[in-house]
Amino acid sequence: MANQKELDKGYMDYIHNTFEYNQDNGKVYWKRTYLTGKEAGGIVTNKAGNKYRIITFTFNGKQKKIMTHRLIWMIVYNRAPREIDHLDGD
Repeated sequence: MANQKELDKGYMDYIHNTFEYNQDNGKVYWKRTYLTGKEAGGIVTNKAGNKYRIITFTFNGKQKKIMTHRLIWMIVYNRAPREIDHLDGD
């Protein structure tokens, strides 16, 4: 997961330049095409072994993993969440 040191303007710029969140359907899309086969406009999909979705990407040459709901929060509020309390208490 991203640590506080990485949550600087450069990291947030990268998030906003790389991912797009559609509030109507709740999906996250790639904004750019990558050599790894990730195409602009494609839905970002990765699933951890549990019910949470994890997005994997490279930032400053290092592989990063972030839970999708945290990424969405960062896109919408332009900052990292401290804690996300789900409506269903889960």
